[in-house]
Amino acid sequence: MTIPSILTVDLTPHSNSTATATTLTASQLKSARDLVATFHRFAFVSVTGHGLSQQEITEMFAWSKKMLELPFQEKMKVPHAEEAIPHRGYSRVGREKLYARDNVKGGSLRGGEKGHDVLPGFRSYVSDLNERLASVGEAVVNAIAVGLSMSPEERDALMQFSFTLLFQHQSNALELLDPKTKQYLRDSFPEGALTLNVSDMLQRFTNAHPSYFISALHRISVPSANDVTDSGVPARYSIPLFVAPHPSHLVQTLPRFVSAEKPCRYESIRFQDDDALAAKYTYREGQEQFVGCSQARSI
Repeated sequence: MTIPSILTVDLTPHSNSTATATTLTASQLKSARDLVATFHRFAFVSVTGHGLSQQEITEMFAWSKKMLELPFQEKMKVPHAEEAIPHRGYSRVGREKLYARDNVKGGSLRGGEKGHDVLPGFRSYVSDLNERLASVGEAVVNAIAVGLSMSPEERDALMQFSFTLLFQHQSNALELLDPKTKQYLRDSFPEGALTLNVSDMLQRFTNAHPSYFISALHRISVPSANDVTDSGVPARYSIPLFVAPHPSHLVQTLPRFVSAEKPCRYESIRFQDDDALAAKYTYREGQEQFVGCSQARSI
């Protein structure tokens, strides 16, 4: 059975743009409205024209592969802390358990500042990369703000909410559950594209309003038999960027999404408290899990 593809939106009009509400072009309006409309309908969107070149993306994965293919003993010189927070260092296979039962993540590296101890140049590269990716996150925020006709104050509030930018390397294993049809859609992964998803925080931001943003379920699919070689299932590399506010920021639903007919569904919470709650279930402190390990890898 052929799985339908996630829709793609071109954000070129918003990359490196300094446009204001009074100087928006027709292409910026169309791009922003397409992004928001796709978010409304599917909660996921594949994004091109985000500002990073294919060469930069290729370099990202080259560094990721270098780091993750180091011997296990070398990677364990910069281990993830035993506690769930902060997210820094190498997280070995089985260290992280997702919400679903027996759903275990493969090895990953969170943050980049520790890598200089085992891979020269890694720390400085990732620091520079974070700066570049921050501009991508800002372009996304600008597009959402335009698409929702937000005021400057509402846009500033949006800047304090989190979402995920995901780059994948030679893989279309990511699938999302269509909120309406309950059928899984697959990331078509156009060259140079990233995948953007509605996070739980963006759902909170819009009060889980059915005509705005709802966080969708997603999964990594098993490769087809044609993609499996004699050496086994091919490694899957992905690089997520979690765009998030300062830990102490108080997360609140935007007032425009609250009314007498639709009262606020969420209490205010500091981002660090919400993050700690999610991390508690991810790491299950003191419980190592090695059941059903995937081949997913992230920088």
